[in-house]
Amino acid sequence: MACLLPESTFVTTTTSALETEVVALLRARSAGDAAAGRRLFEILYADLRALARRRLAEERRDHTLAPTSLVHELFLRLDRVSMDCEDRRDYLALAAAVMKRILIDSARRRLFREALSRDGQEPELGPHAALEQRVLSLECALERLERVDPELARVVELRFFLGLEVEAVASTLGISSASVQRYWRSARAFLKLAIETEEADER
Repeated sequence: MACLLPESTFVTTTTSALETEVVALLRARSAGDAAAGRRLFEILYADLRALARRRLAEERRDHTLAPTSLVHELFLRLDRVSMDCEDRRDYLALAAAVMKRILIDSARRRLFREALSRDGQEPELGPHAALEQRVLSLECALERLERVDPELARVVELRFFLGLEVEAVASTLGISSASVQRYWRSARAFLKLAIETEEADER
């Protein structure tokens, strides 16, 4: 699949014509038009590859998924989810959340294979296992945060997974930059405590 947009367009201002087309395609996809979903994926392919590289840069270096394979897996999953997005930024936020799920599932499969290789014994975890365990711990912490304060969880999604700057998050959520910074500090403190508590319980 060819990249129809330069990668420098990732989370930047795009032409009004492109934004208009994206909004129209999102409405069509929401109404059940699968072809609109495929077209949307094509015109934002470069953005999605840039997002995939950002996510994989935070993973272990020998991760089995490459940006291209992560984006292709994303395509298969997006084809199966409901899409209630208003614009390009919403679409990329959804894509970031789905990528997070793909990487979490990959970490789980790796840990499960390592456990099976020990014939039911305590698995001998590789050098990256601790990082993967933290990915799973982060997932649990995020789910807990979403139950406690969905707005804080949304800030984490936009800042951490989509990589938006404070001002962009403020614009997306309709709040002040000062509020975003305050929410971000609170969310980070919550997640840090939740992960440390879970890890302490496992020891």
